[in-house]
Amino acid sequence: MANTDDNKLILRRLNTDVHSPCYLLHIRDVNLLLDCCMDLSNLSYFLPKHQLMSPGCSDLPNMWNGHEEGGMFTKIDDMNYISTDFKFCMLKLSEVLMSSIFWETIDVILVSNTRSILGLPFLFENTNFRGKVFATEPVVKFGKILIDDLLCELDQLFESEVNSGYSDAKVK
Repeated sequence: MANTDDNKLILRRLNTDVHSPCYLLHIRDVNLLLDCCMDLSNLSYFLPKHQLMSPGCSDLPNMWNGHEEGGMFTKIDDMNYISTDFKFCMLKLSEVLMSSIFWETIDVILVSNTRSILGLPFLFENTNFRGKVFATEPVVKFGKILIDDLLCELDQLFESEVNSGYSDAKVK
């Protein structure tokens, strides 16, 4: 008679956002992470300290009027924004979920969308994950474009901080 524990399938949902799926699947002795999306929704509440320049955005109106209103919040139209650095997080409720996963036990990450590609550098830098990653070629190619664009914007942000004397942080 077969042991029922050997045939057990456990599926654990790690993210509450339906647009950023992330599941941990345990089947037999294999742990699979199905996507590892970054939660970028927080970015909509943050204003950059300068307007990012990108050829694709050259026709957009200028959001920054050149003077600070003082304080941490800026109001544009009917929306309040936080004037501070960008903040990225891996998953919703990330601190609880990230610490509850034993990353060294995950054997494989299956990446099905480009938002999960954005989460991979975070995983490799901040966890003990040493398994394999599988993704389709289109997801990898488009994900590389997204990562390059994000890095370009962050470089512009840090360059403006150094040039304006806004931050004393050293930028490499």
